Amino acid sequence: EKDKLIESAVLKLMDSINSKNYKDSFGLARIIFMCDFDNPLAVIKQKGAFRASKYNYQTKLLIELIKDLHVRNCFSNDMLAYIKAVNGFLLLAPDILNMKVKIISFIKSRPHFLKTALCLAEIKYHDVNKSKITEYTSFREQLYFFSKETILSSISYTLQIYKEEQEVPDSLKTIYIDEKINDEVFETYFYYAYHIQRYNEAEINIDFFGYSASFDKNTKTIIVHNEDFETAKCQGYTKSDLRWQAQQFQFYNSEEYAHVVKFYDFMDQFWTADEKSEKSYIYKVSDFPIKRICLLVTFLSYAEEINIFSNEKMFLEEVIMLKILASENYNDDFLDKKLYKQFTVFDIIKIQRFFNYVSYIYHKVYEKLTVDESLDAHLIRKRSVLPVFKTEQLAVIFQKICGYSREDCLDLIEKISTDFSNKSDVVDIQYQPIIKMGGSSMILPTVLANSNLIRSFAQTEKIHLSTFEHRDYMIRNISDAFKSKGFKVNIDFKYGKDEIDVVAFLDGYLFLFECKNPFHPVNDFELRNTYSHIEKGFSQIKKFKNILSDKHSLRQFLKNLNIEFELVKEIHFAVINANRALSGLQHDNIKVLHANELIGFLESGLIGIADTVYRCWEYEAFKPTDLVKFLNGEVITSDFEKSKSEIFYGYPLRSYTMAFKTYAFELDKIAILAEENYCKIAMPVIE
Repeated sequence: EKDKLIESAVLKLMDSINSKNYKDSFGLARIIFMCDFDNPLAVIKQKGAFRASKYNYQTKLLIELIKDLHVRNCFSNDMLAYIKAVNGFLLLAPDILNMKVKIISFIKSRPHFLKTALCLAEIKYHDVNKSKITEYTSFREQLYFFSKETILSSISYTLQIYKEEQEVPDSLKTIYIDEKINDEVFETYFYYAYHIQRYNEAEINIDFFGYSASFDKNTKTIIVHNEDFETAKCQGYTKSDLRWQAQQFQFYNSEEYAHVVKFYDFMDQFWTADEKSEKSYIYKVSDFPIKRICLLVTFLSYAEEINIFSNEKMFLEEVIMLKILASENYNDDFLDKKLYKQFTVFDIIKIQRFFNYVSYIYHKVYEKLTVDESLDAHLIRKRSVLPVFKTEQLAVIFQKICGYSREDCLDLIEKISTDFSNKSDVVDIQYQPIIKMGGSSMILPTVLANSNLIRSFAQTEKIHLSTFEHRDYMIRNISDAFKSKGFKVNIDFKYGKDEIDVVAFLDGYLFLFECKNPFHPVNDFELRNTYSHIEKGFSQIKKFKNILSDKHSLRQFLKNLNIEFELVKEIHFAVINANRALSGLQHDNIKVLHANELIGFLESGLIGIADTVYRCWEYEAFKPTDLVKFLNGEVITSDFEKSKSEIFYGYPLRSYTMAFKTYAFELDKIAILAEENYCKIAMPVIE
């Protein structure tokens, strides 16, 4: 009852602040912090009551309220670091509000903002991979201008504001964009949106992950930082990116897949054949009512051997994607798993393949038009790249691809559509790249073809691709890896009222692991779920450490395992996470391990760096002491620590600078350390 009461009080406090009711706000805040509630600050953080974004960045009342609570000694000593971070970061809120006001003003001044923003999203998403990072490219520029997901997210934010501020056109039949204004002007406002999003993410980091926000008066800079957490986050992503690159390299160069056709090779041949015809069968450049590219064929109904949409054959890019997906989910049984209604993983791939075809044609025609200097190829491209279908027609195409009912196909379209007439919808064009109004649907084909819709469906439908049909594939793979090295392994081992996921024993070394399998996060908002799982893992391990610190309990625990007490020399603990996030995070000497990295270490002990493979075990054969060193960070993790470099970057705002500290790892230095510490084996292999 107390928990419900404080939650209700915090929500009422937030309503009072939003309505600028000073009397109620001060009264509720004092009740929350001066009455006998357990840990009121935890509820404040959870609900975001001290975040400026909850009040549209209008912070005058919030600042006065926090000051009042501080004067009344409502904050204990362990709360003060958080309050200092909040106060520091609130200084930026007026600057952020100023940016949002500018975005709103710009949107209202542009009659065709919606379609222009959408076509720029499609084009930027397609072109960003062509951009080259040079020695002159700053880290700050890399984070935004070289990340198609980040650019898309910032455009989605401006479209969310558009939906809240503007009346949406009745029909998508309009084909007009803002032609009298440069793309760079739009991009300025998208970049403003990115600043706002960075601010919002930093609020999450302060509330949930213990980041500080210190104020440098000399430079008027607010610096957001948490070395341990940021290092773990960066290390996890870096390790996984290196592994992903190694997998890509090997798959593309493997003889096993040499016979599998690449999608773009097929399309190049298809395009070349069409270009040899007197007139194209697949597109035309129409002059009425404005010059634009039009598709002539939206579905290829040819013989089975060249039907690329509805058959069961896969292109090399799809095979590799599925191989990596299988690795990330610890199984390949998910291929026939229904993600939504009758639609399986493979059905989603085939649908995305169709839009890859659409995207290819548009951008190939654009390349052709650039040769003719008399044409404004870029303008024609912008007018063209968002095809509009009748939604019923789109459902027929989905039917032809997958063979399911019209109703199911319409429901799937609804699932991946953004409806601007529905004010409650949150705009996320990366995962809802069909823009739906009335009976028509406007498509962002490149986005639809390349977004991780499989992950999106799994998350929204609460389907775990590594845990289904009463099987946890991650734990199974971990168990198999331990057993392959001779360990005695127990899974879901119960001791009294408690349970530990994995217990492994070999040659006097006992290992206890708590396993967590949250959905893979794509931003700091989603990282909260992973961190919550990891915190529970830490708590469970801490409980078992306390239990086993008692000699009598340890004897009974080992007896239940059928292990003699005298045989145990050392006990080690860790939390295993299914996804890459926060690999290396540590709490009370308990580390977070990435399951794939642990499995790879147990099975082979091999790591690939550039064109060389090293064995990280001390000797050719695995020993449990190798695992101890791995858990202690003496191998692999220590190499990353020694190669870590701090990166400081900031975003100048109107009055202040919003700055961050993060970390990168010098791969050349990691290679040198590997050469010094590990045994060189051969060419890279997939772990």
